[in-house]
Amino acid sequence: MIKKYLILLLTFGHLNFIFSQEINLYGKTWKFQTGDNTSWAKFDFDDSAWKTIDPLSEYETQGFADYDGYSWYRVKFFLPNAFKADVKLADNLRLILSQIDDVDEIFINGEKVGQTGSFPYEKSGFVSAKDIFRKYIIPANHNALRWEQDNVLSIKVFDKEKEGGLYGVDFRLSWAKLEDYITLNTNEKWNLSRQDTMTKQISIKSTYSKMLKISVQVTTIKEGKKFGQSSAIRLEPNQPYLYVCKASKSENTSIEISLTELKTFETMKIKEFSPPK
Repeated sequence: MIKKYLILLLTFGHLNFIFSQEINLYGKTWKFQTGDNTSWAKFDFDDSAWKTIDPLSEYETQGFADYDGYSWYRVKFFLPNAFKADVKLADNLRLILSQIDDVDEIFINGEKVGQTGSFPYEKSGFVSAKDIFRKYIIPANHNALRWEQDNVLSIKVFDKEKEGGLYGVDFRLSWAKLEDYITLNTNEKWNLSRQDTMTKQISIKSTYSKMLKISVQVTTIKEGKKFGQSSAIRLEPNQPYLYVCKASKSENTSIEISLTELKTFETMKIKEFSPPK
């Protein structure tokens, strides 16, 4: 009976992991060391002597008061093949690291996969990025990734003054979302030449490797009531699609433009207020 219960428990946990399709990095053990050494990015570097740290708070609050300069974080995570199960948009992974004060360089198993801000030794000089939310898109077939094995995420940080290091509430690895592949250019002004309707051309572009079928819904919202229409379009990779939005022309309304991918039903939305008459 106990054996059956354990099998069911393990099976449920495995299925729950597949359905969630993300790895919670905050739940792992994070290690921290001040200074700078390129070997600290390597997968097989021994960080057992480093201090364990909480990435939710800057390092000054955790025993490194008044320290400015370079430091490194390391965290180990397992990347199972089951992570690939039932994924529709499986070109890229999305690495979320909240905010980092001031500059960061990201490595997976010793290979650089991203950077935000500029270090003092670079040609551009020091450029802080402490208020920028960190989101890195990594190809799922990147040579740095070790599927069905342990991986090490290493983060080189430079802090110029005051608080420094990682802080925030979101540290995870997941599959990229529709919004990571789609860019919208909505800068064109609304055409108000008609009496009852207004039009606006928006440019929609996809960086996904295959053609995407998208439903575009344009909704006028006024006094809690919604009016609108939808149509299906095909987005070829890296080819802008010019879509003409139509909406009723009236004051004090807002326009909601929704894009829904028709296999995953992932949706992204943008809102804007209609211009006055």
